[in-house]
Amino acid sequence: IECYFDDPKLYKRTMATTVDKSWRAQGVDADQIIRDVEAYDVRVAASLKLMQAFQLRFKESLMLRPHADVVSAAQASKPGVGVACYLDTHRGTKGGRERMFPIDNTMRQGAIDYARRVVVGVNDSVSDPRLSLQQAMRRLRYVMERFGVTRAGLGVVPHGLRHQGAAD
Repeated sequence: IECYFDDPKLYKRTMATTVDKSWRAQGVDADQIIRDVEAYDVRVAASLKLMQAFQLRFKESLMLRPHADVVSAAQASKPGVGVACYLDTHRGTKGGRERMFPIDNTMRQGAIDYARRVVVGVNDSVSDPRLSLQQAMRRLRYVMERFGVTRAGLGVVPHGLRHQGAAD
């Protein structure tokens, strides 16, 4: 490929990031933003809490069914690990891959409890049932723009919550 480009920067890739994209690194208080959003839209707040607690992607948080997607350790095929319940994410994941997250701290349990209070039906997802998935994703983006959660605004995007969890 070097035959086609004069500048090695155009074709060399590195897998290690050099910029911290977490909300904390940008000086943004995620808990305060989520509280502000909660006063405006509880479903978007539930989605953000799930993103923060479980490092979920945008789409995964909207499609999550908090009543149906919490499984026992036995159902998760992880008995004897010391964790009673797991969050089973498989809707909205890249390639439909299933991932199991242990519900092993108060933040994770709090996010599940909040989402369960917001979502009434046992088989309902976090997104508004009156909206299609595309409309729900647009609604989440709209609320983020309204509260300045953009690169141009606060310098962060919702995916930064995932980065923050990875950094932690």
